[in-house]
Amino acid sequence: MKMMMLWMAAGAAAASLAPAGAALSLGSLAFVGFDSDGEDSFALAALADIPAGEEIYLRDEEWNGLDAFVGAGEGEVKWITPSLSAGTVVLFTFTNQAIDALVDPFHVSHGTLEATPTGANAIDLSGSGETLWAFQGSSNAPAAFLAAISTDGFALGLDGTGLTAGHTAVGLPSSIDVAEYIGPRTGELSYEAYVSMIGDAANWATADGSGDQSDSILPFDAAPGFSVAPEPGTAALLSWAGFLGLLRRRRPPSARGEGPAQELPAMPVGSFRLAQGSCRAGRCSPGLRAAAFSPASQTRDPLSGKIIE
Repeated sequence: MKMMMLWMAAGAAAASLAPAGAALSLGSLAFVGFDSDGEDSFALAALADIPAGEEIYLRDEEWNGLDAFVGAGEGEVKWITPSLSAGTVVLFTFTNQAIDALVDPFHVSHGTLEATPTGANAIDLSGSGETLWAFQGSSNAPAAFLAAISTDGFALGLDGTGLTAGHTAVGLPSSIDVAEYIGPRTGELSYEAYVSMIGDAANWATADGSGDQSDSILPFDAAPGFSVAPEPGTAALLSWAGFLGLLRRRRPPSARGEGPAQELPAMPVGSFRLAQGSCRAGRCSPGLRAAAFSPASQTRDPLSGKIIE
């Protein structure tokens, strides 16, 4: 219970840190796929519950390392979110096409896209060095950055964004064409724990070279979403609940009001020791692993509970 209250307090504190004009906090989204070949596409993972109606800007542009984007904008769209559960992976495809194109328009698997006043309403990803941003605020005026991915080393820096390279900003090898996060997606106790894993370029598969490299990694939508394991205290409670249920099923029908009284043999007095369930590599034991019985020299009447001398 104490751990749960601490988590709730931490969540409330994180929400209070969201800047004005931004409902989501840093790290609530993370880029997990990038494709500058073929149809052009990228993928974002929700690492927090995202309410419906959030407006998130996606922009292909260099940051000046201080307080603004460089130029008028290579490409920018506004993504209107549906209600998303933490762990959901969202796929953006045909990003180099306009969102109102008649054939293969810019498409998102969850939510809708809208054009913005700044730049083209498409994002044409380059294989010779690219940076892609997710932020809230308004077009060309970020109030809060949420995530970023770059194949040019964030050439002008991340100052003024609040993002950290190798954590909330993914820095991939220079000028790669295609990349996907291939690190852990299960087994952590919180979604926040995945942020640094996704930010580590060592957890990515990449491809480069002439021609279309996307077939070696895509499709991103074939990759599973993210999930978390039960908190250890929860596993312990489940173990006790299962054990108490087992004891109830072992009680005689008469004690449960389900039949005539029965004579049961006296049982030795002793103590049970419960082994708490555990989680490892995303797999949790069903709860009670073992129950060791420590006998004593006395016996106990099974119905009255009194010790028989």
